[in-house]
Amino acid sequence: MRLLSEKEILEKLLIDERETLKRLVEKSEKILRVDKKTGDTVIIAPRSKLTDRQLISIILLGRYFSNKLNLVPSEVMTIDEIAQKLNLDKDVVSARLSDLKRERIVEMVSRGEYRISYANADTMLDEISEKIGE
Repeated sequence: MRLLSEKEILEKLLIDERETLKRLVEKSEKILRVDKKTGDTVIIAPRSKLTDRQLISIILLGRYFSNKLNLVPSEVMTIDEIAQKLNLDKDVVSARLSDLKRERIVEMVSRGEYRISYANADTMLDEISEKIGE
């Protein structure tokens, strides 16, 4: 029996963004869509079943997908943009973003600017799917 090299052992820890992207898209299919013309995130899950924290995560994940599709120039959104898209108070958005940052589901890029942590978005998608009964 051949012994594995250190590299072969460590390769199990490597993350491939394409594999993560595929998994995120599969989990997102019953939660969101992306408008082909504007790149806006369209939430198709019943909004009444979702918390503000979950809605913010969905909007940021949709922006990540839009950026990957070259529909928007950046995956980053400001507090103002998120508040406007979701029709939420900026203070509520700011508080929920702090929670999501602490959970490592979102990352603060600079003051007042956030993006989804795509590597950790699985957790939120699982939570949302469970909540909406999918």
